Amino acid sequence: MTPTVNDYAQRTSRKTHKKSRLGCGNCKKRRIKCDERKPSCRNCIRHCIECDYAHTPSDVKTPTLNSEKSTLSAPNTHDSFTFISSSQTNFAAPKRAHRKRVDLAAEPAQQSPTSTSSSVSAATTTIANKPFQFTATDLALFHHFMSCPELGAEQPQWQTQMTRWGFQHHFLLHLFLALSGFHLARNPNALSHLQGVTGQDIDYVAEAERHYDAAVHETASAVPHITGCNGQIIYTAAVFIFICSLARGPRPGEYLGFRDDGDVGCLSLFMGVRSVLELCSHVLSVDVATSHIQSESVPDDGPQPGSKLHHSFTSLSPETPDLTEHDHLERLRSLLNHTYPLDQSTHLEYGRVLDRLKQTYSLVHPAPDSPLQSLGLFPHVFGWLYTLPDVFLSDIIQQQQLALTFFSFFAVLMKDVDAAWFIRGWPEHIMQRIWQILDPYHRQFAAWPMRELGYSVFNPFPDAGSRALNDEHRCL
Repeated sequence: MTPTVNDYAQRTSRKTHKKSRLGCGNCKKRRIKCDERKPSCRNCIRHCIECDYAHTPSDVKTPTLNSEKSTLSAPNTHDSFTFISSSQTNFAAPKRAHRKRVDLAAEPAQQSPTSTSSSVSAATTTIANKPFQFTATDLALFHHFMSCPELGAEQPQWQTQMTRWGFQHHFLLHLFLALSGFHLARNPNALSHLQGVTGQDIDYVAEAERHYDAAVHETASAVPHITGCNGQIIYTAAVFIFICSLARGPRPGEYLGFRDDGDVGCLSLFMGVRSVLELCSHVLSVDVATSHIQSESVPDDGPQPGSKLHHSFTSLSPETPDLTEHDHLERLRSLLNHTYPLDQSTHLEYGRVLDRLKQTYSLVHPAPDSPLQSLGLFPHVFGWLYTLPDVFLSDIIQQQQLALTFFSFFAVLMKDVDAAWFIRGWPEHIMQRIWQILDPYHRQFAAWPMRELGYSVFNPFPDAGSRALNDEHRCL
């Protein structure tokens, strides 16, 4: 029997099916049937993608023009991915809808639940999405930062956290590259090794200074906008800025607490760390009690001006061998009492500075049977700087004799932590300049720090340029 046209049409006609607008967004883009299972349909589960229901039943009952346009124009988290399937015939990448740019501008997109949930994360990564112009030299600096043990390569967990923050906040990334460049400038072996890898002779100091300047500028811009989200980041950046200022190495005219030109020294950057910590201490996971020495009221029981003990202290020879470390610190008490009246506010402030200095020495140089020997030195040494009052900071900038004498004892504490590469050279650099500025009377009290740093008070600087100064020292 010959088939008729009706028989052919009956066999080839499309099977009827129930239409639905409740399918997930992925199936709609692929133009395939969705089984509408929630929370994930079979198609999305099979292809290991997140099932996104862009519409709810309420949306279908009352469709609007704006909602239809938002379906096309609203950003979707899956648009930037290429979907891969084990069988290319089973799954194809969704095609983007082509719309005129004017439509996107004319109608505001209505956020879907997915875009709403990702809005917070998108806001926190705004800086990370900004372009960072990485040069080949920057890549070499980053390679050195990640591979050098002195820069944290032996602490992978810490380094991972720092680099993650650096990629999210570029001022931190600038600081890491700056620190890497300064380290190369002060380590010839590391420099020659990296030059062997890159095959280029690069001025890493100039590159480090460029990144350092950019980081300081960007961090200063971020400080007025401290929040619970970025407080820890900005505090970390402030710490690294101070470390980078030391990592640049001792420079003529710069002595940490003061400068020859009368400007503030690197110590002002450390005070910036204190300011940032005080601004956002309620959102930071930093324990001030363990990081910085707390102020304690210690009775001022030192020798009084005019007493026999006071005169015996001030008339001692710089080379008196029978004085202990504690005795030399107590001599500072007699110097303070001789400089300022006991009831003057400046005397009270300096008294607290001296109390904390003595406490720092007891922590850094504990007795042999003391349980404090296992504690880290850095929090205690630089904790003394953290507690310096404004009157002392002002006096050290102005190179006042008493403040410089006190500061010479801090140079000894810095020597105790110069195993850190960015501290090396600073204690001697500071002590030499302090000794040059002090008058003969105050040099009596700074003689012990000089000897602790390996200098002779009679011939401290044996170079030709210091012969005239050495002749003056012999009069002591």
